[in-house]
Amino acid sequence: NVVIRNPAIEECGYILAKVRDEEARKKFFVQQQFSSELYLPNGSMIGLGLAADNPYSIEGGRQKMGGIHEAAGVFLVRSEGHAAWQGRSPPSVTEVAQFYKRLAEASQGKPVFIRTVDRQKDKKFELYSEFPWDDAHTGFNFYRTSLGRALVIIQLEALLMTHQAYPHVGILFPMVSNIEDIQYVADLIYQAQQNLMQQGILPEDFNIVEGAIRLMVENMSALDNIQDILGLADINVGTNDLIKSVLGFDRDDPSIGEKLKGIHPSVAKRIVGIFQESRQYQRTVCICGSLASEKNLWAAVVGIASLLSGLKISLSIPFARLPEAKYFIHQIAKIVLQQGVAESFQKLSIYSRTLPAQLDLNRDAANLIKAIESQIEENPEFLEIKEDVGEDFLERFNLRRPNANHQKTSSPLSHSSSPLDDPVKDQINELNRLLRERMLVRYATVETIVARDV
Repeated sequence: NVVIRNPAIEECGYILAKVRDEEARKKFFVQQQFSSELYLPNGSMIGLGLAADNPYSIEGGRQKMGGIHEAAGVFLVRSEGHAAWQGRSPPSVTEVAQFYKRLAEASQGKPVFIRTVDRQKDKKFELYSEFPWDDAHTGFNFYRTSLGRALVIIQLEALLMTHQAYPHVGILFPMVSNIEDIQYVADLIYQAQQNLMQQGILPEDFNIVEGAIRLMVENMSALDNIQDILGLADINVGTNDLIKSVLGFDRDDPSIGEKLKGIHPSVAKRIVGIFQESRQYQRTVCICGSLASEKNLWAAVVGIASLLSGLKISLSIPFARLPEAKYFIHQIAKIVLQQGVAESFQKLSIYSRTLPAQLDLNRDAANLIKAIESQIEENPEFLEIKEDVGEDFLERFNLRRPNANHQKTSSPLSHSSSPLDDPVKDQINELNRLLRERMLVRYATVETIVARDV
């Protein structure tokens, strides 16, 4: 997030080289074609799916990279940003159902869980913006207000209509904290179902497919009641809100983005605790939020799944990061299986029986990530892709320069119209080396670069 005015050649080269490397890494990860599900010898499983907002993200964006064809499903669709919720009055059931139909078709028959609206100050949700942003009018409590209940009933009717035609579409409720909230969820679903049956839209014998309802665990209260929640449904762990709740962060804190990075020991302890409880009920635990895209979390999840048998874990990741996540998780598992979980995760193994108050997984995870990063940089396939991307990058760069000289030379700074003394020649040779190394340009005039840099 820095703007550089009149950048020097070295600055341009550094920035463009980073762009080149990022493009090369994306293509490399996509070409690896790892499975979206990892099965470990101890019976644990890790599934990799999408976090999305619309059909575009489900399909993998403009380049169709990392979309539904590479995912086990769409484990979180955030519905607040849809245009239906940005007006001055509630949308019709038909309007909302049409959008859900597009999501269902984009997911190509794979599971897709659509979250009911989560009214929060930091989420785009203009409808009823005149309501206060206190606890009574946000999150799950919003559903307990008269307008909030009416709104979620509209959404549930649209979801049930979609579920009838597309049984792979599921419903996800945010900010569930206790058994009372779960009972209220059942009441909401019952009312929406009855409304549709009375209109003749749903048959009398309509039933929701088993496993199509999930609950989100996102605060300390939910952690205190985790056994009640897991006893009734699979869960998604919303790590953004969970971290804020566990560590006491303010949602309005402008630096909250930085604070959410990494695996805080207290948060690690809570997540491992959820995994342990989930085994008793044979429930799937899906990790959502920014933490699901952290490489350290990928490594930690593999370590935990290798240590605790019978876990069913899934990760909800944006399409742009999905191929990378698949590659790293499979490579981490390979290392862990070769050298053993105790060697790979010393801190986790030490505390496998009794978890301490502070469980720090970052060091062990970072070591594994570092080893894999080194393997990538030495991988012949990656180096070849990097070179191809660099060539393409240079071609595109020059085509966009209207006065570019397209004549290839062995060295872009090898000729000059005026005599240069040895120190200046040395500087020019150094610039040549930097340009070649950082893949900036091959076609440049000596006059421009000498005048500005030498």
